[in-house]
Amino acid sequence: MLYEPAEPAILLACREIREQCLPVYYTQNAFSWRFYWLDPIGSLQRFRHWARDVVGTNSKFLSRLTLESRHSIEEGVEFVVDIDLLKTEEGFTVNIESHAETSMGFIACVLQDELSRLLKAIPRRDSGVIALTADDLCDMGKVFVEWMLR
Repeated sequence: MLYEPAEPAILLACREIREQCLPVYYTQNAFSWRFYWLDPIGSLQRFRHWARDVVGTNSKFLSRLTLESRHSIEEGVEFVVDIDLLKTEEGFTVNIESHAETSMGFIACVLQDELSRLLKAIPRRDSGVIALTADDLCDMGKVFVEWMLR
């Protein structure tokens, strides 16, 4: 579930406002998606719909994304992944929060490595910031859900 599933209504006022405000909206806001742990595949499908149909070509402006879920096997273990796209040499940070035992800690480490690998492969804009595509977002969501099912 996205905490704010639709763009603000002001962006629908006219084409000029939309074109000027969309980059600001996606750059200045953090987006958070909670995958429903009892239906991770359905949640992933809804995330893909949001990434492709709502964000679409504006995904290149995203600067902060949080993915959240409970692990589907280990009851009560929550994972929160914060991804920040930065104007640094690395270009991003991936922070994973989990109140997990050692076996779940392993999942957090591998998940962080896999998401970092995906982000390193994404081209950068002229400003040096990673230019995400909707497909990149979908790939990150897929990796996240796969690890929540292990």
